[in-house]
Amino acid sequence: NPEIEIKSEIEAKDVFRSIHHVVKSEFGIVGAGILEEIKVRLYDPEARIAMIKIPRDKCNFVRAAITFLTEIKEVPVVVSTIAVSASSRTAKIAALHELRCSFNMKKKSNFRRFGVESITFKEESARLVELEQRMDTVRSVVD
Repeated sequence: NPEIEIKSEIEAKDVFRSIHHVVKSEFGIVGAGILEEIKVRLYDPEARIAMIKIPRDKCNFVRAAITFLTEIKEVPVVVSTIAVSASSRTAKIAALHELRCSFNMKKKSNFRRFGVESITFKEESARLVELEQRMDTVRSVVD
């Protein structure tokens, strides 16, 4: 019987649960007061970007806690902060920038891997449509 590994996809709720667990375990009673104010507004599984909403005065606690986050759904992760924004508008701008960067990095790695451009116009168009859909998801995040 060969074992089949089912790789589960990480979703926003998994990110929330992991942050919830690490804040609770690292900060105890102080962390318990923060937990109700943490909201994961968006998680993009392809770019592996999460948009987390927290009150400004709790930001340093959560940033400190996520440095201890090493796995989500048993998938090893390394978490870093891309941007800290005072408004959802600037957070969305930072997330859109990261999506574009992720898209361009993936495009460059495909070119390096296959040599001369081997992506057809149809494949490139499909990737651009997918990127636009992901960007619309970021734009539609509500406060």
